Amino acid sequence: MTATPSTAATSVPPSLPAAATSTPVPTPAAAATPSVAPSAAEASAPPSPPSAAPPSATELPGYDTPQGHFFPANLGSDPNAGYWVYDGGQARFWSEYQRLGGYAALGSPMSRRYQWQDWTVQHFANGVLRWLPDQGQADIVPLEQVGNPPPEAVVVEPPPLVQGEAVQKPWSGWWWPATTKVRPPHLFDAQGPLAKYDHYVQARTGWDPGTLAWERSELFLRAGGPSWAGHCNGWAAAALIEPEPTAPVQVGDETFSVDDQKGLLSDFHFADAALWLYGGGDDGLSPVDFHHQLITWLARDGRGMVLVFNPGGEEIWSYPAYRVQIVSTPDQTDPDVTHVKATVWMADNNVPANFVGLKNYPSDQGQTFEYALRGDRASPDSGVWEGASARGGFSRPWEIWYPEPSVRNVGRLLASPNLDYTMIREILAGGPSDTTTAGGPGAATSGSAPQD
Repeated sequence: MTATPSTAATSVPPSLPAAATSTPVPTPAAAATPSVAPSAAEASAPPSPPSAAPPSATELPGYDTPQGHFFPANLGSDPNAGYWVYDGGQARFWSEYQRLGGYAALGSPMSRRYQWQDWTVQHFANGVLRWLPDQGQADIVPLEQVGNPPPEAVVVEPPPLVQGEAVQKPWSGWWWPATTKVRPPHLFDAQGPLAKYDHYVQARTGWDPGTLAWERSELFLRAGGPSWAGHCNGWAAAALIEPEPTAPVQVGDETFSVDDQKGLLSDFHFADAALWLYGGGDDGLSPVDFHHQLITWLARDGRGMVLVFNPGGEEIWSYPAYRVQIVSTPDQTDPDVTHVKATVWMADNNVPANFVGLKNYPSDQGQTFEYALRGDRASPDSGVWEGASARGGFSRPWEIWYPEPSVRNVGRLLASPNLDYTMIREILAGGPSDTTTAGGPGAATSGSAPQD
């Protein structure tokens, strides 16, 4: 429906091609990708396991997972990390842990799985589980016989169940089509948000900013354009970072409806660059990058992101994501493979233009994406889409990004240079404050969109 945003110069993978669309595309800002502090699972491990829970404790700590149980290590650096006891990778340690006495006999795990001599083993507080492949079961080896696990084995693991939500939820809004093939409202309508903006600014300053004429000249596709072309990426960016307009405002002799206000914000943020961007181009989005941003940016840091789908050709659709739930399951035969189901909740743009609130896309159950990761779950080496997500199109995201509103119109004008953010905020506030500087020729770049 819209063109894909360009990413910040250093935050995009090298040689990332821009998507070709007939709708304007935001260009990346020259900003570095935000650094993300490594989790405990990614940090260096201590030389010996953390202290054990009292062997006399009977209540099983942690929580059940598909095919196993996860024991948080309760380390200050990452209280959610710990050790996973599971059936998979050709060793049924969770089943054997229970058969051999469970928590009362073995206590909590003190390491990941690792290779000791010719066996796969896992340390526990009161003994070491050793998998015996010829017998299809495990036995318990005394701690003193095995000794301390190697340093890499006591690095705590990321939790197999992860969920999180953005601190600021997005709002649903109209996607402002760029052609009359699609029902109104449009930004280029004679009584639309840009017409009202121009009228208000001229009455306020004596100067006509001409944003409506610019939109009609530069972005209006008339009858020949594709019906999917519009401003959904501008809406998605605005919905992530702007407070939602919820009621009409009277400013001077103009009344700006909820959809007028959302339209101005969507048009302004249509020109945003990307603070970071992954995917796009011929190869689309890697499951490794998707998983990393879900875990760190959304679940850990509580910040939303834009998911972009490519159903085919140049057509793309953007949706702001705000909530995630991730369930990891070990592969039954390959110990280096983890299967992941990530359910993501997004805001919908298939709503009336004056809609207020959040309507979930595609439903209140969110959308589940399936992929497999190879390597350490904290820093996997590679990944593949699987299950329903292997089909492409709307079954998985083609690109993800986050807006950088302080860098706009990079490489190409995507919104009128006379669309002033300070003036938009003045309109949304219901009129000028004592500190507002009136716009005029040369003042259209004053003010800045919210940063977080």
